[in-house]
Formats: sequence, structure tokens, C-alpha cells
Amino acid sequence: FQEAEEEGLRMDTDMGLPRGLNERYIQYLDRHMDALGLNKLSKQQRQLLSLLCAAREPIPLSLLADAADLDEYDVLEELAVFGSLIRQSEDRDPEVALFTKSFRDFLLSRDCRRYSVNSSTGTDLLANFIMDNIRQEKDFTKKPYLDRNGFVHLLQYAQEEPEAVTEYMIGL
Repeated sequence: FQEAEEEGLRMDTDMGLPRGLNERYIQYLDRHMDALGLNKLSKQQRQLLSLLCAAREPIPLSLLADAADLDEYDVLEELAVFGSLIRQSEDRDPEVALFTKSFRDFLLSRDCRRYSVNSSTGTDLLANFIMDNIRQEKDFTKKPYLDRNGFVHLLQYAQEEPEAVTEYMIGL
């Protein structure tokens, strides 16, 4: 309701209320994109949304930036278009997550191709980041998110690239 009020929507006029949550997400994103003069998601925005969909829990901004091969400030700028649909903690290395599971489900559905993403893209980015940057098993502990979830991402990636993951695991 607060966002509707901020967007200038009033209850005493015909607002064209959405028929469901997915339609509300589309309306919200369309308004934000239009306000910024954008007509589609950028490659970086799709990558970041894919990473957030693949994440098993809120992911540190620094890791999100590293996995997407972006600067942290660029990540924040790219995610700004999504407004309150993206949560960010107030920590020194803020953790970033999608607002709700329903928003994740919306992004992963094929209901609106304009905003749809694929979580396997995020899994691929995370797994490749791990294989390129984590050289020893003890290095996982330096990034608590990866310590808890890194092997899960590698196992998921192994379904697509079993040889690459096997070679990486042998080298650990």
C-alpha cells in the first residue's frame, strides 16, 4: 500500500488492480522500468537475478559481485530497478536476497518472458567462481556462504559439467 501511494495510485480511481501476484509483479516492474527509461532487463540484471534465484540463502554483496564479475557499486545500481523486491541487510558486507519466495517463483516461471530468468545460469556462475577462486578446501571457510552452500552449487553444476567438477574436486 505504501508503494502504491508513493506511485500515485489512489483507491478512489480505477487503478486496474492486478488479477494476481504475478500481474502485480509485472505492473510494479513495468512502472519501475518505464520510470528509468528501460524497456528490458540488462544482461547484468538477468545475471544478478539468476544468482539470487540460485542462492540457497541471502548472499553477501561481495560474493554476488564477484560471481557476476561486477563491481559492488554496479551491482547495487543494477538491482536498484527492482526497488523493494530486493532485500539488503545493513551489515558491513551486506547480504542480498529476493524479497519473497513468490517473487523468486515469478522470476523462474515463464509467465512473463520479459522478466524470466533461469536459476541454472546463477548456479553456473557460482560454480565457475568457486572453481576459479577456491583452490583449497579450507578456502571455503573464508567465505561463510560458500562454506555452507558451495558444495551444493558444485553438485548442481556437476549435472551439466561432471568432468569439470570431478577434475576440480580431485585438485582440492
